[in-house]
Amino acid sequence: MKKRLITLSFSAVAALSLVGCSTTNSSTQASNSTTKQMTVKTDRSLAMLPNSYFQANATVDKFLNDWLTLDSKDGIALLNSKAKQGKTTTQLEQYFAQVPPSHLSYEVVGYKKVSDTEYQFNVWMYGYAPGTYGPKGQPRPSPRTLTVVKQNNKWSVNNLPRF
Repeated sequence: MKKRLITLSFSAVAALSLVGCSTTNSSTQASNSTTKQMTVKTDRSLAMLPNSYFQANATVDKFLNDWLTLDSKDGIALLNSKAKQGKTTTQLEQYFAQVPPSHLSYEVVGYKKVSDTEYQFNVWMYGYAPGTYGPKGQPRPSPRTLTVVKQNNKWSVNNLPRF
C-alpha cells in the first residue's frame, strides 16, 4: 500500500512539473515580444534534381564501390568502350587489383552536369602503396574526374580516374 502511494505521488509530481514546464515556456514566449522564432531555410535545389542525376550518381557509387572491394568483374562491366579503349583485359583487372596500392576509401565531392546524358563527378580515391605513404602521410591529392554517360538507356563509366 505504501509503495503504491509513493509511486502515485511521484507520478503526480512528474505530471504536474511537466505541465508547469510547458505552461511556463509558452507564457514566457508569449510575453516576450522581442523573441524571434527561428526559421530554417531549406535548399530547394535538392528537390529540383532530375532523375538523371540520381541514376548517374548511382553508377558512380557502384563503380567506386567495385574499385574499393576489388570487384573487377562488376567494375569492368560498368565501363563503356571509350573507357576500355587502349587497355588490355589484364590492365583493366589490375586497375581493380589490390597490389599496390591497396584501396582504402573514396569520396564523391561534387558534380557537373554536362548534359542530360553526361555528368562529371569529382572523386577522391584513396590508396596505400607500401613505402610511399607513412605515418606523416602525403598531401591530399586533387580530386579526379569520373565521367558517366547514358547510352542506349544505360549509364556507364566513360573514363578511368587515376588514384
